[in-house]
Amino acid sequence: MKKSIIYLLTFIIIPIFFYCSNSDENKSLLWKIETENNTVYLLGSWHLFKEEMYPLDKDIETAYDNSDIIVFEADIEPSSAMKLQAEMLDKGMFKGDSTLEMALGKNLYDKLISECQKINLPQIAINKMRPGIALLTFSSSYFLHKGFKPQLGLEYYFNEKGKTDGKTFDFLETLSFQLDLFIKLGNENLDELFKSSFDEIEQNDKYIDSMLTFWKIGDVENFGRIIDKEMDKYPTLKKETLTKRNENWVVKIEEYLRTGKNYFIVVGAGHLVGEDSVIELLKTNGYILEQI
Repeated sequence: MKKSIIYLLTFIIIPIFFYCSNSDENKSLLWKIETENNTVYLLGSWHLFKEEMYPLDKDIETAYDNSDIIVFEADIEPSSAMKLQAEMLDKGMFKGDSTLEMALGKNLYDKLISECQKINLPQIAINKMRPGIALLTFSSSYFLHKGFKPQLGLEYYFNEKGKTDGKTFDFLETLSFQLDLFIKLGNENLDELFKSSFDEIEQNDKYIDSMLTFWKIGDVENFGRIIDKEMDKYPTLKKETLTKRNENWVVKIEEYLRTGKNYFIVVGAGHLVGEDSVIELLKTNGYILEQI
């Protein structure tokens, strides 16, 4: 089953990807590392969720309950989002007479607008966006149109729960870093990235419900196999959005492992499966991880 870049984006920045599993043992995309100092949990995230995916597996809730500090990729509080919006107007938008149509070319731009109309994303909303930001906006809007909601996402859920419970929060990177990352997206294989998203939308629509079901199984092998296969087609994208970030995160996770606090880390599931994943890098560094 071929997957488009629109699905890859859902587990890199808008995480998670689902694939039909042959596993007969149900687990979550949840791992733990136990040391003499503490326990660190890592949960593969889905930023846009549906109500039917709740309640979460009891092992996920228990891991949260056992943790002192909640860690996200970046701060999702409204104050941070407002700062990001201002920064996106500065960095993510074309200045002067330049437009997205000029960057993509008429044929690709017309196809984008046609697909945007199907999901009620107005042309005026994206015409001044740089390509990487436009692709992210299109991908997010596609899933919103399908009934997924950010306020049901795992980060939002645990952010609200953590504030109520008096948990401490930490972050692996900044929203500004993520913005810069997507601005860079337009620098490699631009036509292929957009065309892949458009050509496979109709084919992939029928798999969404089954993909949601198999998220709960935690089929790491198939997740990793598909991610590696598809991301290898876009080496710069893979390096910038996965490999380098995973390496940076592992450094910080190892710092967490030297404290006396328990951590509950929620990141895009694409970072936890496949070659050079956070999980594999930690194993290479000598840590024993258990999927639960």
